[in-house]
Amino acid sequence: MMDSKDLEAEIHPLKNEDKKLQENLGNQAKTEDSLKGSPWQPHLSRCRTVAFFLSLFVCLFVVFVVSFIIPCPDRPASQGVWRIDYNAAVTYDFLATEDINRDRIQDVLFLYKNTNGSNNFNLSCTDEGFSSPCTFVAAVSGANGSVLWERPAAQDGALVQCPVPQLQGGRSTSACVLVGRPGSFVAVDLFTGETLWSHPSSFGRNASILSSLLQLPDVDADGAPDLLVLTQEEKEVGGYLYSGSTGQQIGRRGSLGVGGTTGSLLHVSPAGAHYILFPCAASSLCGCSVKGLHEKVTGNGSPLRSDPHWEGVLNATTPRLLWHSPGAIRYLMNVPGKAGEDLLLVSSEACVLVDGQDLAPRWTFSAAQVLRKPILGHYRPDTLAVVIENGTGIDRQILFLDLSTGAVLWKQALPGLSGDPQSASLPTADHRSAFFFWGLHELMGTNQTVWAGHGLRGHTRARARDQRPALGPASRQLGANWVTGCAHINGSHETVGGMRYPGPHSRLGLRSASGQRMGIWGKEPRDAQHTLYVFHPSLPGVLLELANFSANIVAFQAVLFEPSRHAACVLLMGPASPDAPGMVSVAKHKVRDLVPSSRVVRLAEGGPDSDQAVRDRFSRLRYRSEA
Repeated sequence: MMDSKDLEAEIHPLKNEDKKLQENLGNQAKTEDSLKGSPWQPHLSRCRTVAFFLSLFVCLFVVFVVSFIIPCPDRPASQGVWRIDYNAAVTYDFLATEDINRDRIQDVLFLYKNTNGSNNFNLSCTDEGFSSPCTFVAAVSGANGSVLWERPAAQDGALVQCPVPQLQGGRSTSACVLVGRPGSFVAVDLFTGETLWSHPSSFGRNASILSSLLQLPDVDADGAPDLLVLTQEEKEVGGYLYSGSTGQQIGRRGSLGVGGTTGSLLHVSPAGAHYILFPCAASSLCGCSVKGLHEKVTGNGSPLRSDPHWEGVLNATTPRLLWHSPGAIRYLMNVPGKAGEDLLLVSSEACVLVDGQDLAPRWTFSAAQVLRKPILGHYRPDTLAVVIENGTGIDRQILFLDLSTGAVLWKQALPGLSGDPQSASLPTADHRSAFFFWGLHELMGTNQTVWAGHGLRGHTRARARDQRPALGPASRQLGANWVTGCAHINGSHETVGGMRYPGPHSRLGLRSASGQRMGIWGKEPRDAQHTLYVFHPSLPGVLLELANFSANIVAFQAVLFEPSRHAACVLLMGPASPDAPGMVSVAKHKVRDLVPSSRVVRLAEGGPDSDQAVRDRFSRLRYRSEA
């Protein structure tokens, strides 16, 4: 049955529509009355519009002022090449970089021994209480090579650690700490060159220093890292702890109870415990807890941690052995691992990666003659590789090993001299690394694999000379004793247009086609050329010969002077013997400036890119800072 309202709507439909229309008209009238009762609404809308355009105008004005009126700060100009010389001096195997003058460009620190400083600083050894000659520490600008500061710091330099954080007068700074001979212990402000503190060292008279300065955690709670020096006294290793902020000795000498050799290392276990590792016995690795050493020398408790697993291994043997190595240990390195740091041991027979916690070997690579410290870099994107140099002279090989598995990623024969500097690597923007190697120029050539790294092969020496490749495009010759424009022949080398090749009486250890050695690897000539090569994994079949140096190179570094801007090579050159003073030079060469005149060395026949295309790819390389 229908409702009464519905029935009425069906009988009188027009009446219902009129009623709804009247209701709508009433609501509309009320709305208009409310709008008429609010006269400020249109005014508020206009104010909002004015405020919007006013703020937009202010923003545009600020952008205009910043972009066109206020000048941008001048970025310091960085020279691609500079060199500074010291006459009648000797130098040490030490180079460090730090932004000393705060111009966002890395500066260079080094040591040299001379009677007086440079002409810019009228300082002599007697000004600091030393007899002449003495050791100076100097800082030069990475932008232009100007001397920032230099100061006599030791009678004869021995150990250097830079930078070491310092707290002086409530302010934080950094210092270079030098342990000199005989018996000086000095800290020099990294930014001003002023002496922060100086003390006589407390080593015994017959002590020989086994380690570099090891930087420890703050064991004396003075806000600065502390320092450790290991010495050998009466066939026993001893440790000396020093405050990093004052240079005062902490406690007394602590004996480690075992004899050792050079090459110590500070290792942090995954549990956060610090241990001193050093080669001992014939072919073993010994260790000592820093916590235990601190408690022994002070007689008090230590805030440092200990690792139960490591303590169990050390206490199970006498002396405190951690590892038996296949051969005498030559190098120890901390390398990144899955859970903290692992240990890379390089012995006379093999390279072994040891797990940093349980001390179990992860992989072993047999290598008989690794005489240089390995370097790390990225052969594949974001995957670390360890680079080793196996063999010497004409038999030297460069090998890239995957750090996690020990698999060979790349290898190449690259003959070199025993006096060649250490190799280096720099991270690139593609998450790989550029690698810098030193080798011989004479045995390298373009478009011939036999010259690129597998040694000279021929039936006679004359044929070997006849088969040498054509000269590459203007190989750079940097250094003294450079002969240009003519052929010069002496007893051991022939120089043509500045490029050096074996002469008729050279002794380069040539081999016949059957592999039989036809000569012996003679002594290095006084003016032997050190040739610098760069390699990038994106071009695995190419080496780029950057430059040749005839001076004796004491130290070498590849440095990123400005983040993401330019990389350069820094060389410290000087006399080979400290008993024969001569010219000491520090030089910088920008890598990109060396590329246009470089020589492309093909490691395999053919290749899709021309020599100029290869140079262009190296010129476009972008470098990045370490993560």
